[in-house]
Amino acid sequence: MYRNGEEMTMPLPPADRQLLESVRAQTGLTNVLIAMACLWLGGSCIYAAIGWARGLRTRRLIQSALPCEDPELLQLLESCKKEAGIRGHVRLLRSGSLFPALYGAFRPTILLPYDYDRKYSAEELRFILLHELMHCKYKDLLLFDFSRLLQIMYWLNPVVHAAMAAYRDDMELRCDSRVLQLLSREERTRYGMLLIKQGEMNSPSAAPAAFGANWLAGRSQLIERIGQIARFRSERRSKAKAMASVVLIATLFLWMLPSHHLYATMYRDNTPTLYVFWLHEQANPGSMQTITSMAEQMSGVAAATPQVALLLKSNVDMPIVQQTWVRLRLLSEAGKEAPIAVETRPIRDRIREAGLREGKLLIMLQYPYAYAKYWGFGISKNAVTDLSSIERLERLNVY
Repeated sequence: MYRNGEEMTMPLPPADRQLLESVRAQTGLTNVLIAMACLWLGGSCIYAAIGWARGLRTRRLIQSALPCEDPELLQLLESCKKEAGIRGHVRLLRSGSLFPALYGAFRPTILLPYDYDRKYSAEELRFILLHELMHCKYKDLLLFDFSRLLQIMYWLNPVVHAAMAAYRDDMELRCDSRVLQLLSREERTRYGMLLIKQGEMNSPSAAPAAFGANWLAGRSQLIERIGQIARFRSERRSKAKAMASVVLIATLFLWMLPSHHLYATMYRDNTPTLYVFWLHEQANPGSMQTITSMAEQMSGVAAATPQVALLLKSNVDMPIVQQTWVRLRLLSEAGKEAPIAVETRPIRDRIREAGLREGKLLIMLQYPYAYAKYWGFGISKNAVTDLSSIERLERLNVY
């Protein structure tokens, strides 16, 4: 510190020293986090700029494309749209691209090479159009753009890049599978030959990286796509066999049930019982006398007293799945504060039959007592109200 213009060194008290060290540590951690955030943001901006530059190349390619005026090809496009189940408008352009591609998530455009009529036969053009239309039908380009956004956000994570590359390969495999379902056995073979033919024409520098769905495939992906075509029929048979096995097992299970009363037994064991007690104005719900009287009436040992009377006892009508879910939540103590709604119409009818004018009502939901190893457990929820309130409520929440 400074005193009278002179610098002086003074020892800090232990409390101030700890505070200073804590502030320094927090400041250092904050600086590290800020530096990491700047690194991440800068890398994301650079990654996005690279993607934008590559996309600019693709957009220029599309801007220089020419509309397709071949009436036979346009008619083939409409036929393929009906076959694929697409009603929206899809543009067909001729471009300088070396391979067919689909571009535009909201305004889908199919790009064909300028010399498509020399490269592909009419049947191959049908396969190509069906493939790109399947991408369009299932919105693959939207998911493709989302995957690129994930790569920009998590550019530091190599797992994300590997996962997105695998996803794009799977996207092509799924599209091939959808097209194969529309083709005959002989056409599937020729579809595979088209993939091989296109693979021979592709080169590593042929495709702008921003293209969404195209026919450019690496060697490993091409092998996998050809293998899928070869396994297509056997896979469909295996699925049919699996479904038949599931149906057979389910039939045997239902047929060999020990008793058709199984559902009734489960329902009875899980159904909570609704108890509605009338209490006199001077009765204390927490007193031992009141509790003993209610317990005796619940078990059927004693009759009603001037202070406590059992008005209603009935099972709560809930589906067994809902009952099991509520009971599990209560056992895990996750549903202690979650109410169970009870209809008040039977309670109101019983009050009118008994001619009651004043007093309190204690509504209790009691689950059956059950044993778990050496312990037993029971679950209950309750609520206390008066007669005037119950007359105004259609449903009462019991906590």
